[in-house]
Amino acid sequence: MATVALTAENQITIPQTVIDDLGLKSGQMLEVMAYGKCIELVPLQPLKNLRGFLGEMNTTIEREGHPR
Repeated sequence: MATVALTAENQITIPQTVIDDLGLKSGQMLEVMAYGKCIELVPLQPLKNLRGFLGEMNTTIEREGHPR
């Protein structure tokens, strides 16, 4: 576990090992959430990266009383 310091400008530096482990990129947005006395940083993913994350889906809708 790494330790970081809060600067006078209220900033922290994420350790390089964490950046490498998570595949973070410079300029990437992170969501910041407070849970009690803990802080959680969650990398935001561009919507284009979410395409297909549910796998193949059948989007056919069966309708009653309507022939195909």
